[in-house]
This record gives sequence, C-alpha cells and structure tokens, in this order.
Amino acid sequence: MCDNICYLPLRNPLTHFKCGISFCQNCIADYQYKCPVCREGTSKDYYRVRSLMEQSARIRVVCSSCKSQMNLCDFDHHKLNCATPCERLCGISVSASQLKQHDTVCARLPVPCTASDLGCEEVVLRCDLKTHTRSCPHEIARDIIKPLKEDKHKLEELQRTQLANQRRLQKNVLDLDEERKRLLQRESQRNKEREADGCFCIQMCSDEEYNNKTGATMCLVLTFIIGMICPPIGVLLVVRVIR
Repeated sequence: MCDNICYLPLRNPLTHFKCGISFCQNCIADYQYKCPVCREGTSKDYYRVRSLMEQSARIRVVCSSCKSQMNLCDFDHHKLNCATPCERLCGISVSASQLKQHDTVCARLPVPCTASDLGCEEVVLRCDLKTHTRSCPHEIARDIIKPLKEDKHKLEELQRTQLANQRRLQKNVLDLDEERKRLLQRESQRNKEREADGCFCIQMCSDEEYNNKTGATMCLVLTFIIGMICPPIGVLLVVRVIR
C-alpha cells in the first residue's frame, strides 16, 4: 500500500533510503519527493525494489466500469479500451481512447445553432438541433440576413481601408509640413549670412573712402602751410597733389 498518501496498491513503487517506506511514483512526485513521514528527500533519495515491483504488478484489481478483473500492471491499458457509458447519458458506451470521436456524434452534446453565423446565440442538444432550426428566426430569414451580413462586412472593410488611408495621408501632410519648416529655416539662415556679408563689405568700403578723403584733406592743409612758409616748394607740392 502507498503509505500516508493514497493508501492504494503501489504503482511503480519507489522506496525512500532513510525511512524505508514505499510510495507510488506519481504520489511522491506530487509531494516533490519530500517524504510525508520524515519531511526530507529529493528525487535521488529513492530507489526501486524489484521484488516489490513484481509483487505490486500481480495485485488483482476490478474495473469499476465493466467489473472485469485483471492484474494491476494491465489496468492502464484496459482503462484506455474499456467501454463505459457516455457521461452525457446518450445511451452509448465508449472507451477513453474514443471519447473525442464520440463527441462528433453524441446526441446529448450541447452544440450552437446552425445560424450562429447570422447572430443566433442559442445552444441546444444535438438531438434537439433540427427542431430548433425549423423555428429559429435567423435560420428562416437566412436568404435575407446573409446578403445583409456580407454587405455589412464589406462596408466595415471599406471603412477600415479608408481610415488607414486617412491616417497615412495625415502622416504625409505632417511630414511635408516638417520639411517645409526645415527649408524655411535653412533659407532664413542663408539670408542672415548674406546680410551679414553685405554689411561687412559696406562697412569696409565706407572706412576706405573715409581714409582717402581724410588723407587728401591733410595733404592740402600741409601744402598750404608749406606754401606760406616757402612759396616755391608750395607750388611744387600743389602740382604734385594735382597729379
């Protein structure tokens, strides 16, 4: 028996080194290999006893569904193939390996209405589906509702496309506006540089003209003074200045 856990016949028994107590492999794994008695242990602290495994495999068990008797080592295989009554009480017995296949034909399986694509939210048993379909307003008006549904779907798709195009256009407009601002800023900077260069040239020219006029005036004053002191030299200087 699986001590202190499931208290059932041992299945794939593992024995704890320290305590010497045996547990089912799945049971002790659920406890993360911590012994429920000493509260110690890891997966490496257990070993298999061959004689115990052989003994547990020969234990006779009875299937609760079909009442067949068998060895414990054969129970897992039998469970997959043992035919049991459908839990939905449809009257058919199926094995565990055929449950999915049975769901496709089970008369008492809840299924949606055949007009669920048209908006009917009713869920009925498969055996009552035909009766419901004959009275379902969505199914009765299928020839009218289905084209309307398709047109609505196309309209929604068109609206999504238009919205995407509108967003793309808005983004392009914003990008063009940003580019325009960059170009205007660049042009303004160039104009400022040109104006600065023009003012410098004008200032240079004005200073040069001023220096020329001042020099000429000084020459005339000096010539006049020298002419007052020594007329011959003054006459020569006046001639030189005129040249």
